[in-house]
Amino acid sequence: MTGTPHPLSWARFSFGTASLRGPALELALLAAKLDDEHHWVRENAIALLRTDVPSDVGDAARVLAYLPPQIALSVDPALLVTHHNRTVRQAGVFLAVSHAGQHPRTIRRLAEDNDHTVRRTLAEVAELRMKEGPIDPVVSEVLERLADDVRASVRHAAVAARAS
Repeated sequence: MTGTPHPLSWARFSFGTASLRGPALELALLAAKLDDEHHWVRENAIALLRTDVPSDVGDAARVLAYLPPQIALSVDPALLVTHHNRTVRQAGVFLAVSHAGQHPRTIRRLAEDNDHTVRRTLAEVAELRMKEGPIDPVVSEVLERLADDVRASVRHAAVAARAS
């Protein structure tokens, strides 16, 4: 039973959304092998960010974060970090840190995000990228700032990243 309940009714049932768009997009990402297929996934993920269904928005953000680097390069992380959904901003972290030399202002903005989980994700992704090889100096600068964060989880992640 959905919709507006009768004023004398004592129960209203809602089973949430029945949308399978987000999970289907994640499945499409896993099945994509060719660049054209990855481009299709990227375009549909960007379109899904505009939906009103939070779970679909989160799925689209995760898909964007796990696209191959050459496909994800065309997604501007600066657009993602202004989104109201923190999962989308966290996806912006992955994209910005992966191409840190092109997005220093975006990375600095992420270090000042109001949501501590976004700042912690920034430190964790920086640690992952540092293990892969040399990183842009802006990432080291941001890690120094995050090492003095008010949240202990962010501080610990930043210190761990700097130690690696």
